[in-house]
Amino acid sequence: MGIDIAALKTKADAAFEAAVNNKDAPVAGIVAGVTDRNGNIYEGQAGYRNLETKVPMDQDTLFYFWSTSKAHTAAALLHLYEQGKIDFQDPAKKYVKELENVEIFDGFDESGNLKTRPAKKDITIHHLLTHTAGFGYFFFNDEYREIFEKTDKCNITQNTIHSISTPLLFEPGEAWNYGASIDWAGIVLERVSGMRLGDYLKKYFYEPLGMNDTKWDRTEADLARQATHYQRGKDGKLTPLPEIMPLKGEQHMGGHGAIGTVRDYLKFLRMWLNEGRAPDGTQILKPETVKFGMEPKLTTQKINNIKTSHPDFSNDVDFPPDADLSWSYGFLVNQGPFPTGRPAGSSFWAGLANLYYWIDIKNGIAGYYASQVLPFNDVTSAPAFYALEGAVYSSLS
Repeated sequence: MGIDIAALKTKADAAFEAAVNNKDAPVAGIVAGVTDRNGNIYEGQAGYRNLETKVPMDQDTLFYFWSTSKAHTAAALLHLYEQGKIDFQDPAKKYVKELENVEIFDGFDESGNLKTRPAKKDITIHHLLTHTAGFGYFFFNDEYREIFEKTDKCNITQNTIHSISTPLLFEPGEAWNYGASIDWAGIVLERVSGMRLGDYLKKYFYEPLGMNDTKWDRTEADLARQATHYQRGKDGKLTPLPEIMPLKGEQHMGGHGAIGTVRDYLKFLRMWLNEGRAPDGTQILKPETVKFGMEPKLTTQKINNIKTSHPDFSNDVDFPPDADLSWSYGFLVNQGPFPTGRPAGSSFWAGLANLYYWIDIKNGIAGYYASQVLPFNDVTSAPAFYALEGAVYSSLS
């Protein structure tokens, strides 16, 4: 296997320049990279961290990782698992008392009060890691949007346990639904380990991997390096958004709370390519744990296209019809080939502000793409990511 790196760079750079210079719907800025098992083979950037100050994007730019944080949390749970400290079939309530008496959403009464009924099954750690627990997000589910509008729940940007203490949409294990499950998995990690999620990841993952810019609590100094979030309007234009998250949240939210650089994230992806090893050979996760964690875990549950319930936050998400999707203990798995050339058996996922990655164990390639624009599946940013991935596979011999 070999990649024509010059051809990859030419194609990817051109795609990013086209995205930031799109006259109808530009992206403010992009940073991306591709790694093989030995190190980065491509790094690219275009545009600005902030359109008003004209600070250019570079490889030191900090990005809010949003849901690409989920893989970090899942890795930490796998680390606990291989030490024998948890079993994924354990009821989550064994460690998190807030999950002892979960309820299922049953609409609203005539006064607008939330109606629920007791769940018949316990939520397991397996349910949390595979998004089969029954939790949702208000921008991907009409029922959760209604809860968000009528109560003080479902606002994930609050970074509190209270905000995710919501009723389930169905009995645990009954279906797949994308939501705040990994936030709860992070709380399991904290209760078992006695450490904050970010501190655990720093000790066992970030420091051994050299991920020196990845963190879960920010400082004022970090803001100078951070890319600004933008909201795309119906006219295609971008409006800068104020700080979305608190610098230091009450709770480290395992589903969306990390911030870091693209270079750091590529180090994390490279660990999976190298069967859980750090650059110095340190075994962070055992090879059998990596294999177990990346295997598809869904049985009867199906992953369907995701429809938006709040267009300011996300567009509809339609998956390729032949991708044959499942979920592992950390990633979405395409069991069929992807149109970009990504082979079957690869892992991938994304973050709300149009961040995307994939891990191709077969070819020993992984990539990460970062922008900070809403809504998700942006009309310009998402195609730029797929152009990057397509450039990798069209340059592969």
